[in-house]
Amino acid sequence: MADYTLVLPREEASSSHARRLIKTALHAWRLELLVDDASVIAAELMSNAVRHGEGTVIRIEIGRLPEQVVRIAVSDGSRSLPQIRSLDADEDSGRGLLLVDALAHRWSSDLDESGKVVWAELLTCDSPAQASGKA
Repeated sequence: MADYTLVLPREEASSSHARRLIKTALHAWRLELLVDDASVIAAELMSNAVRHGEGTVIRIEIGRLPEQVVRIAVSDGSRSLPQIRSLDADEDSGRGLLLVDALAHRWSSDLDESGKVVWAELLTCDSPAQASGKA
């Protein structure tokens, strides 16, 4: 099955386009149960790229990998890799990667020729790891 990709302006309004792409792909693959978690992950990764990224555009991709895995990846021009940071209880922001970490099977980031890619993976319902309770 084909991956889905959008290149969007690095601005907050692009998040809604990204969520629409996620929904379209997951419906096409009959993975509707992942839409809510995948949409939150995409929104958080997009928000981080807007706030902390560089360049004028953000690329979002969603694809299916072997082993019943769906990967969401967001790229921007920054070479600064994200990290989960400790927060005070009264801070208003900074919890995006904590949400990604809680919802995703796994996530990480990589440097590439144009900056960085931050990605998160979700297991599908028929994943062996999920079926055995190791998700």
